[in-house]
Amino acid sequence: MLRGEDFGRLFRTFERTAFRLETLAVYDVEEEREEFADFLAGRPLPSESADNPWVRSMTDHGKQLARVHVLSSPLSDYLRYELAWYPGNVAAGESIGIIDKSRQEVAGLPDRDFWLTAEAEARTDPVRRAVGRAAGTPVRRTRPRMTVTGTRRRAIRPSRASRWCR
Repeated sequence: MLRGEDFGRLFRTFERTAFRLETLAVYDVEEEREEFADFLAGRPLPSESADNPWVRSMTDHGKQLARVHVLSSPLSDYLRYELAWYPGNVAAGESIGIIDKSRQEVAGLPDRDFWLTAEAEARTDPVRRAVGRAAGTPVRRTRPRMTVTGTRRRAIRPSRASRWCR
């Protein structure tokens, strides 16, 4: 498992595509605690949420970021907070898919988070305390989008993603 600087190096050194599978309803990220508390108190997200600079720092260099988030409605407070960031991630170039297991069960999904890069084997995420290993292949998208899967799959505009955040 990669930790600390080695994990950060993954995002500075991957050349093409990084894919993330997220499966947890709550993450314990120390750097987000104050911002999460502000979100719960009804305060707006920081201005960078409109165009995520971390995502932009990669997509501006031609790198592709993609994720699928497996969740179940009703959403936890943390998931409402995390999904509130998604429109800005999409605006910055990340492709995001959502699988809502309360609408449709999908067999064979792992029960842990992981990152895949086109260049390397899967890397675990030490900050979010997730575990996983698998071989990676590139995720190719011509333009970023957010997709919700339930009874059917459909692409939605980032501005409409806010329904997940309520």
